[in-house]
Amino acid sequence: MREKRGGAPGTAVAKSRRGVFAMRSDAELQRDVLDELRRDERLRIEDLDVKVEGRVVTLTGRAETEGQCWRALQVARYVAGLARVSNHIVVRPH
Repeated sequence: MREKRGGAPGTAVAKSRRGVFAMRSDAELQRDVLDELRRDERLRIEDLDVKVEGRVVTLTGRAETEGQCWRALQVARYVAGLARVSNHIVVRPH
């Protein structure tokens, strides 16, 4: 999906590959980001939290490596309809 500007605050208009536009709320975007992060088997982030406000995502939690922090940011950015991703995941090796 690709983002299209417009719509009510707290929603995103995303265009699918079929050309269909859909309004997505912050709650839907949060769910999509969490689903993508949980699907990635390489990520091991404790206390993972995803907040979305006005299409801006904030990630928090504890990762084992810098690489996992970077990967979480890349995975979150993959979700269509987001304005920005702010990564506050900290590295705390076990």
